[in-house]
Amino acid sequence: MPTGPKGQTRSADAIGSAVRVTQTATAEENFGPKKPLKNEAAAQMGRKGAAWMLRSYQP
Repeated sequence: MPTGPKGQTRSADAIGSAVRVTQTATAEENFGPKKPLKNEAAAQMGRKGAAWMLRSYQP
C-alpha cells in the first residue's frame, strides 16, 4: 500500500483518482478509445474456434 509523506497509508484507489483528475484538468487524457478495435477477421476466426471447441467437448 502506498505511503504518504508522514508515513500514513493511502489506498491506491485514492491515488489513481487523483491522477485521473489531474490528467483531465490538464487535458492530458485522450478521450478516444483506450485500445484499438478488434480486427473483424480475427474476431470471426475466434468465434469459429469457440464453436469448434464447444462441439468437440459435448458428448
